[in-house]
Amino acid sequence: MRFALLAALLLAACMEPREAAPAGAEKAAPRVEPIELARGCNQQRQAPVTFSNPARPDMITVRAEGPSCDQAVLTFVLRNAEGDVLWAMADTMRGMTISDPPFTDAQVSEFLRMWSEARSDRTGELPEWTEGAESLQAAHADEGGVISTPFTRADYESNRARNLSMLCMLNGHESGQCLIIDPLSNAPTIMMFQGA
Repeated sequence: MRFALLAALLLAACMEPREAAPAGAEKAAPRVEPIELARGCNQQRQAPVTFSNPARPDMITVRAEGPSCDQAVLTFVLRNAEGDVLWAMADTMRGMTISDPPFTDAQVSEFLRMWSEARSDRTGELPEWTEGAESLQAAHADEGGVISTPFTRADYESNRARNLSMLCMLNGHESGQCLIIDPLSNAPTIMMFQGA
């Protein structure tokens, strides 16, 4: 009973009449301030890359945008020839480089240049995950660095054998990731991570 009474009171409060605007009066639109892209740290680079369709190049767009280069958000967007987003990621200069601010326009520009130069490759070029090794990392432990995959050994080796198109890019300080178009889902997915 108490719940029904409380619900009725709340409903009545929501339905109280409000002052009507005078006839013919328009609602005031919310004030929106334009963003001045010329100020702060605002840079962009684009580069075509062959990945999802060998006959129609994809486009990588990398951007830095923020009130300063220390505060800028870095974005990586990969689009197919139709403009559909295939892959996107965002971070900060500090997160991608493990360096401390201040960051200059020149440092950000150089990072964007390297980030936009993702490399097209084939899965057949990836290191083998030898039979009996517990992980891809264990198979290459003597080489130093970190190497991993989200796939099981069977799926990883199957994708290697198919020699699929692959796109490798930076994803952090001295680290990278390689994407493939997954044969089952027909969507980009991470094939491998590698780092120092």
